[in-house]
Amino acid sequence: MSLQKKIVSLFLVLGLVFSLGSYLGLRTFVLPIFEDFEQASADQNLDRVSRALQAELNALEVVNREYSEWDHTYEYALGTRPGYVDENLDVSYWTNIDIHGMLFFDLEGQLLWGSIVDIAVKNTLSIETELVHPLGQEHPLLGPKRTQSAILGLMQAGTAPLLVSSRPIMKSNGDGPPAGALVVVRFLGPALVEELGHRAGVQASFRSAGEFGPGEIAADGSTVWIQNDDAMTGRHGIADIFGNPAFVLEVAAPRTISTIGNDTIKTTLLFFVASTMLFLLGGWIFTRRLIVTPVGALTRHIHKIRETGDLTQTPDSGREDEIGLLQREFGRLAERLGNAQRELESARDQALAVSNAKSDFFAKMSHEIRTPLNGVLGMLELLANTPLDRVQKRYMQSIRESADTLLDIISDILDFSKIE
Repeated sequence: MSLQKKIVSLFLVLGLVFSLGSYLGLRTFVLPIFEDFEQASADQNLDRVSRALQAELNALEVVNREYSEWDHTYEYALGTRPGYVDENLDVSYWTNIDIHGMLFFDLEGQLLWGSIVDIAVKNTLSIETELVHPLGQEHPLLGPKRTQSAILGLMQAGTAPLLVSSRPIMKSNGDGPPAGALVVVRFLGPALVEELGHRAGVQASFRSAGEFGPGEIAADGSTVWIQNDDAMTGRHGIADIFGNPAFVLEVAAPRTISTIGNDTIKTTLLFFVASTMLFLLGGWIFTRRLIVTPVGALTRHIHKIRETGDLTQTPDSGREDEIGLLQREFGRLAERLGNAQRELESARDQALAVSNAKSDFFAKMSHEIRTPLNGVLGMLELLANTPLDRVQKRYMQSIRESADTLLDIISDILDFSKIE
């Protein structure tokens, strides 16, 4: 693999590691922030719906208070104002004050007058049919006539859940003792629930707790959140006036914030990938121009030196970076190697000249010495064939041995010079 491919591969691996690490970091640390913010927003939406529902109850209590703390109502409950119903209880007026029923009770818990109309405020409904729990003496709605305390809450009814407000009937100045109890009701119908959700900017519904199975709602009335890819649904239990978990306020909101978080992560990841690709392209171009090309030129110069043995050419790109320094140092090294090579060649030539001169000298010396020495040996051979006494033969033999020894020594010297 070439140097450029190795560098680009390294950049690619680093880019992939960086992108993967960024993705994991965003999923691990950034997305939970969006999810927590979305959860907090969903809690706020549910709280706004709950407060809107409480506002409706408070408005119902205001209506109740206008009638229950009034001398005319007080006198009617005591039986001293028989024309009270015809004078003040016009059912058609209830559409203006957003109520669907009024129930007047005396101190004995007997219903003096009462009426409940449908949600459209057109038809009168049966009180016994609508009130699932009979209005006995111990009914919570009749408590204010004894305790002078107000009851505000929800109650199950035949048509739809009821918002109920029960207050003791008092004089206009708030003095007592109570003359009875006044119960004002309003149906919590689909239109009102939709309006409450619209105020909070969510989709709301009000359902009976009996519609849910085990585990779908909390037994203690706390909020249970159910999440999927598209929406978050919160189920908040609400107790009725008896203290029983009878209703569930369900709020659903699209997971807009999480979607924004996921889109942000995807966009960021795409940006990282695009940046990595641009970085790789730039790295490919710059490494080829700044590193690969000059290193390739230096490599070709080395191959040329290896093939031709010419150390006189030195590469010089004119660069001032590390690549230029490498080329200049290589040029200096080649120059020194060339100088050393020329010095070695000169020394070799001188050594060869000295060796040749020595060889010539030994050859000439051996010829000049061996020729007369062979003459001596020849004369000794001739002398040996002449009549000689014993002493003369011994002398001649001694001379001959000495001449042979000298001839051997000269031959050895000549052989040694040839080997050298």
